[in-house]
Amino acid sequence: VEVQGLDGKLIYSANTRTAAQLWKNPIEGFYRWRVTALVQDRNVGESEWRKVSIFQGKPLALKEPTVDQNIYFWDKPQEFQFVWIEDGLAKDKGYSYQLEVASDAEFKTNLVNAKTIESKLSSESLKLNLGPQFWRARVLDRQGQTIKASDPRKFNYNIHPLLKAPSNLTPAPGTV
Repeated sequence: VEVQGLDGKLIYSANTRTAAQLWKNPIEGFYRWRVTALVQDRNVGESEWRKVSIFQGKPLALKEPTVDQNIYFWDKPQEFQFVWIEDGLAKDKGYSYQLEVASDAEFKTNLVNAKTIESKLSSESLKLNLGPQFWRARVLDRQGQTIKASDPRKFNYNIHPLLKAPSNLTPAPGTV
């Protein structure tokens, strides 16, 4: 088992013959980890890197936009708020938040990256694309390292779909 910081620096490493490993006294932070298969001390395979964050308290929870929410407008883009539950680490330790909006749930194509000390951010200050998007919030320490992150949430920001034309109303035969 190998654990690295986001900067690629080795934080923890251990060899074991079991399917589980205990990392005693880990330090709060955001890490990546993988498992390496060894045969006679020779590397014969590695798992993909996986992300893990260690922190005190509850995970960061998103409020608005809600899951799969449609945010439509007619002519001028409608202002709305990205809102998440205030986190104790940000409040007590003076950490900040980062709002990310991407076109994919893995955030490989980030469209928006905005930092704030508030647990909300107006869409008006962001240049959002039209269409389905994903958003998440992170808590950043004073060095800009991610301490914890919310799960991604999908929303749709778009021009209102065309409405159907009203049907013709005609009187019933024989009415006056």
